[in-house]
Amino acid sequence: GVYLCITGKTTVESIDDNQELEFTDDAFNILGFSNEEKWDCYMLTAGVMSCGGVEFKTKGRDDQAECEQIGPETFPGKVAAVFGVQAANLIKAFCKPRIKVGTEWVTKGQTCEQAFGAVGGIASRGRQGTQGI
Repeated sequence: GVYLCITGKTTVESIDDNQELEFTDDAFNILGFSNEEKWDCYMLTAGVMSCGGVEFKTKGRDDQAECEQIGPETFPGKVAAVFGVQAANLIKAFCKPRIKVGTEWVTKGQTCEQAFGAVGGIASRGRQGTQGI
């Protein structure tokens, strides 16, 4: 599958992730964030990061993207839960979005590449949402 990440090292020996989390939490406190606001930031970050694990497969000969596993323990299930939507609706929006053609709304089948692009767009927008904080 395609993962939404920057290529390179995911572990840096000189960085202590727990300490960095404590620094981040302290910074939120200094800036006056409530516990709910901090939690929302952490959940949004988790959702954006989990988007990288959403995978699609081609269905049949028509190049239609599909995602077979959407349970709560899967990446699509986790992303949906964090974003507050049903996993089936989230995947349907990625694989078979409704678009307006003239005055009619129609369902458009997406290829895997297009579905991955939609996931990337949602992840990117979610990441951008934290920059205004």
